[in-house]
Amino acid sequence: MKQFTAVISDLAQDSKQGVRITLKEIKAINEDIDQSVLAHLNEVVLIISKEKVDLPFDWSELKKGVSIRLVTEDQPIMTRSIPPQLLASCVIRVEKIKG
Repeated sequence: MKQFTAVISDLAQDSKQGVRITLKEIKAINEDIDQSVLAHLNEVVLIISKEKVDLPFDWSELKKGVSIRLVTEDQPIMTRSIPPQLLASCVIRVEKIKG
């Protein structure tokens, strides 16, 4: 598993479709992740379908400016779009960072 921290810069929720989260200030927690790879990313879009991804998270805590910890599969896959999109199938868990 790979772990990252990020700040929510934009958020769009749809009760049927799921959540589209734009993340900024993305930093890797794992030492084996090359930080220089993340340095060029100004933002990443995370699209999560509530039905397809079982995340133990209180969705009401998702707000602009909130810091989160994101846990992904061993090798998360991002699209080459601008901004890049992280595929929801890679996401294992989202947690609000207390503080």
